[in-house]
Amino acid sequence: MSVFLVALGLGLGGLVLMALPGMRRHGRAGHGRVHAQGKTHVLHGPRQGSKHGVAGGLLHYVPEPHVIFSLLALFGAFGNVLQRTLHLPLGMAAVGAAVIAVPLEWLLVGRLWRLASQFTGEPASPLGSLVMDRAEAVTAFRNGKGIVRAVLDGRAVQLTAELVADEKTMTVRVGDRMTIQEVDSNRQRVRVSLR
Repeated sequence: MSVFLVALGLGLGGLVLMALPGMRRHGRAGHGRVHAQGKTHVLHGPRQGSKHGVAGGLLHYVPEPHVIFSLLALFGAFGNVLQRTLHLPLGMAAVGAAVIAVPLEWLLVGRLWRLASQFTGEPASPLGSLVMDRAEAVTAFRNGKGIVRAVLDGRAVQLTAELVADEKTMTVRVGDRMTIQEVDSNRQRVRVSLR
């Protein structure tokens, strides 16, 4: 088996493995649940203030995984073409493939990755961020329980609500405004106060 076919296989395999979590996440959308996720921080440029000394300072020179896999796939594809069609020796085909793969990744594939990353969404804020936000009663409360609407990340979410202990006997009508005091993210329930 050719070294170029191995590089091509590793590159394409790595790119496919990188794409799988995104496909799985989009395939599960639409279940009617609000999933609480933490924010993802992406480091760009030199990682300053690293605790790892020289190794941490050199870490910003390591390319991102998608760059490595793209380079491997391009190197393997062009090396294979150069060796099989032009019958170049392995060394010359490797140099030629590298000369083609690096600028092609930088000029074309890298730009496509940057373009695609512009369309990625921000992670949803966790339900816990609703504490002390305002909510509106969607239903009249019976026995201190009902449904409220709140705004999370610019969209309306409806949650099962219960009045705080000292307000359980108070009357709540549709449209009444209240404050969210506690959030149970697992059950998607909130405890609210009319104050």
